Amino acid sequence: MADYRPETALERLLSVAIRMPGGIGRSAGRKLRRRYVHRAVRHFEAFCARLCPGDVCLDLGANVGSVTKLLAASGATVHAFEPDPETFGALERNVGTIGNVVLHPCGVAAHPARVALYRRKREPGVTWASRSTGSTLIHDPSRIELGEEVEVEVIGLREFLSDLGKPVSIIKMDIEGAEIDILFDPFANPAAYPAAAVYVETHERQMPRQLPDVLRLRALAAKIATPDVHLYWH
Repeated sequence: MADYRPETALERLLSVAIRMPGGIGRSAGRKLRRRYVHRAVRHFEAFCARLCPGDVCLDLGANVGSVTKLLAASGATVHAFEPDPETFGALERNVGTIGNVVLHPCGVAAHPARVALYRRKREPGVTWASRSTGSTLIHDPSRIELGEEVEVEVIGLREFLSDLGKPVSIIKMDIEGAEIDILFDPFANPAAYPAAAVYVETHERQMPRQLPDVLRLRALAAKIATPDVHLYWH
């Protein structure tokens, strides 16, 4: 059960300070979140160390494959999803020859569809790497850095797991805000998500309007044992 609560005196102090108004509360919130992120990363690394051939992993939002490589090094079968055609080309070059990696040139959402993928604008100072990591399926008018868009395919996560027909050891999810549309369903229908652990990077800092949903999801994550959902992973 991914229940993130203060464990040290400093974390307890920060958990009180976040209720203070203004900059003090915001600063305390950022510091406490960083400590929980480090905790989630340690959980993730320890879980990866226990993977072995025969396990199945999903890398949702694989980008160019750094986490895919980490998961695949265990011998586990890794299904890596990347919807951006340009980024998928780099993913294919980086991990396409690894025998236990299965590449999927599409994204993942609550339901299958053809949708717009919003990329960062092509402008001076914006590198290809930053463009690839910032692509999102979420149309957020507040993100003025987004401009170019391309139509991509997304599959439904629940349907994919059903078709897979076997339990999954770990799901890593870094899909730039689109995680919100997926994550309430595993808590409502845990049997439809046969995964031991789910590690998610949430994006409420980039998309502040998602914060209420993220807070509700964190409360839900603290109450269920399976899947073990970590919402502070980064």
